[in-house]
Amino acid sequence: MSTASRNVWVGRAVVEELDRLGTPLVCLAPGGRCAPLSMALGEGRSDLPWTTFIDERAAAFHALGVARATGRPAVVITTSGTAVGNLAPAAMEADRAGVPLLFITADRPAEMRNTGANQTVQQADILAPVVRYRADLPCSDPALPLTAILSTLDHAVGMARLQHGPVHLNLQLREPLGPSDAAVPAALASWWTDPSRAPWTRVHHPRRALPQGFADRVEAWRGAERGLVVVGSLPPGAQAPVETFVRSLGWPAHATVDASIGAGVRGLDSVLSDPLLRERLTPDRILWLGGGVVSKKVVLWLRELGDQVPVISITDRTARIDPGFQVRERHIVDYSALAAASGEPNASSDAWTADWRALDRSASAVVAQGAPHWTELAAARAVVGASKALFLGASLPVRLVDWVGAGSVQVSANRGASGIDGVLATAAGWARHVEGPRKVLLGDLTCLHDQGSLPLMREVGMQAVVFNNYGGSIFGMLP
Repeated sequence: MSTASRNVWVGRAVVEELDRLGTPLVCLAPGGRCAPLSMALGEGRSDLPWTTFIDERAAAFHALGVARATGRPAVVITTSGTAVGNLAPAAMEADRAGVPLLFITADRPAEMRNTGANQTVQQADILAPVVRYRADLPCSDPALPLTAILSTLDHAVGMARLQHGPVHLNLQLREPLGPSDAAVPAALASWWTDPSRAPWTRVHHPRRALPQGFADRVEAWRGAERGLVVVGSLPPGAQAPVETFVRSLGWPAHATVDASIGAGVRGLDSVLSDPLLRERLTPDRILWLGGGVVSKKVVLWLRELGDQVPVISITDRTARIDPGFQVRERHIVDYSALAAASGEPNASSDAWTADWRALDRSASAVVAQGAPHWTELAAARAVVGASKALFLGASLPVRLVDWVGAGSVQVSANRGASGIDGVLATAAGWARHVEGPRKVLLGDLTCLHDQGSLPLMREVGMQAVVFNNYGGSIFGMLP
């Protein structure tokens, strides 16, 4: 088989396998070196959804938004050279936020590296610090069967799902890149025509049961007199079991805005500004569910409590969530398994819970009274009220909505690395898989930073609401 034919079938095999793996979207930033992949997508043999981008950074953030909404790895395909470097910001966010994402980058043959060859850089390791798995696949030839590429692709997607984060396949391709009308290679014939369209390697992901003794630990926690739950960001599908578990404990809870659960006290930021209230609300045990929280005041308050208040962490991934270095127990569980430890809802009405309920009512009233119509706070409340799904920009918007509360609105944000780049592209990707009136609320600088992605708002039917407030003066709000 000629080099051109092998390259064409590399592209076809990769695209077909992505479809069989249930890829929610491929974001293609086309270039010459990734031509075999582009041509395979254009052939339209499968129902694999795909779209094109000029800007690789926007493509990566758009895929990130899709993966945020679906919990499945979206895919970004680029050509070689600086195109790969533009993937780094979204890869960093996916790493910190635990979002599965697959980057496929086309490359020159390895022997062209460090020779001065055009558009040839050391790109195979550019994303190494933030990916869960990476492979630098050599040019396909008789020594590297096409099935090796399929097997590696399946493993990469499995790692992205199991380890909650980005993965990177660097695919070397030797010219000529195509075209070719060669028939399906013998090694792929049975797979290519398989009516079940199963992936080459089926990676089965076991649903984690509760760790041994976890239910007993939950019963022991119930004995706390002043327990507090902190709910951080959660992946898709975790909201219902986490909320059931939180309510069954009967403890007051603070849920960060992108946790998107109904339980939780609003306005905790403003309450923590009062030293007397802060002391009165000191818990004797803290259960931290999920990822990080938006409020810096809450994090600093918990850190002030020091080792006098033990913190118990429950997450579905191995990443450490311990900003105050207070975690005394870590439990890695599948959130859906929490139902087995939830028990009957506990409608506790003791003084501790009553204090927090009164706090919630008072804080809500203060927020409502202190929001004249011309402020960003009032605008944030209005946007929340007109939304069913809301993506939040970094800095001021996410903090305002965290303060006023989002109620039943589905909320998401890039809170892993918390950058202001790529917000519009991410929001548009997320909007592809959420329902109802969808909006993104962001600041002027954040909008300018990603203004090239504004056409995506029309494409996905999303409304962008921008605070035109000269940068938002966010540093005036920070403690």
